[in-house]
Amino acid sequence: MKRLYGVMVLLVLTGVATTVRATDCRVNGGPWIFVGAGGTLNLQVPVTVQLGADRTRIMLEGARLECRFSGFGGSQPWYTDYWATSARVGPAWVPGPKFTREGTGLRINGTHYNSPVPNGIRMTTMPNNGVGYPVDVTPYILVRNSPTNPIDVRIGDVLGGLNLEQTNNYNAGSAALALTYTAANNFSISPSTCTINNNNPID
Repeated sequence: MKRLYGVMVLLVLTGVATTVRATDCRVNGGPWIFVGAGGTLNLQVPVTVQLGADRTRIMLEGARLECRFSGFGGSQPWYTDYWATSARVGPAWVPGPKFTREGTGLRINGTHYNSPVPNGIRMTTMPNNGVGYPVDVTPYILVRNSPTNPIDVRIGDVLGGLNLEQTNNYNAGSAALALTYTAANNFSISPSTCTINNNNPID
């Protein structure tokens, strides 16, 4: 009986260990995918490449990223998870091959941050309630006085990668998110043919 009790306790503790410090994320309403402490959640999403409304940026739109706190069942309601940019997971935005010579950045909660995007920008707070919260971030490529070279994006091209870190207010555990953006459409843009000042387009 003691041995059976010990096995049961071990199973319970194992179950707790696999649920603590956990977070789930999904893209565009897809299935929730779990990532535990110390892990990296690798996702991929096709997005629409289009000129922004102010015509100063090419926006990579259409990725609806959501994450939620999971693991404690609400038994510790003060526990909270966070998603943010962080040096521990590398640059927040790494442009794809066709954008390496261009200015890029991220729009986070409505604010534009040109690359290199600062570390420590918190974009989402997730209380311990199992509810999904949007991670409001959209990559972009600068257009004003750029691009200096024609850009020709084809469906399926890798546009870049988003790197974020999940931390919390109850221990030192953390996890990472690596989201790869691919093109869902064809898109082309060319610089002005009239240039001065080291090939900068005339406004």
